[in-house]
Amino acid sequence: MRRPGIVKASSIFPHLSAILTLLVLTFPIPGSAGVAVLSGVARVMDGDSLHLDRATVRLFGIDAWERRQTCPDGEGNPFACGEEATRFLTDLVSGKKLTCRVQDQDSYGRQVARCLLPGGEDIGRQLVQAGWATAYIHYSKEYSTDEKQARSQRLGGWKGLPRFRPQSPNAWRRHRR
Repeated sequence: MRRPGIVKASSIFPHLSAILTLLVLTFPIPGSAGVAVLSGVARVMDGDSLHLDRATVRLFGIDAWERRQTCPDGEGNPFACGEEATRFLTDLVSGKKLTCRVQDQDSYGRQVARCLLPGGEDIGRQLVQAGWATAYIHYSKEYSTDEKQARSQRLGGWKGLPRFRPQSPNAWRRHRR
């Protein structure tokens, strides 16, 4: 016997589940797995940004030296580390079909994504390991160990260490405004 005004929980759950599923598919949760996958051959913009599948993609968790940025070499002389970072990324992805899993969207409207080469290698990790990008620890600590190793080997933008320390890409951008 049902009393007026009382709804059985079992009658609500099937509908609630359908509504929640519809909401998640319509309005994906930022950072959730499967939000969006982009794939195709990319066109490199700079050391950590590219165009892919009609979208502008910013590589997740890294910050590459800026295109016009210089870094000190072992003698303290500036070299074009930003151009080198862009060249490294271009050589890494040239002609290859990438798969990028969108993690978020940044304030410039770019898709922030983890991108993989055909063999499954993480492009961001490759850049950090080679010293052409820093681990962007404000957003993720995933590449911190890779950065420490690149620093200790004085790779890429870290050539001037220990005497000459490069300015971080983030600090370089702030001082250029």
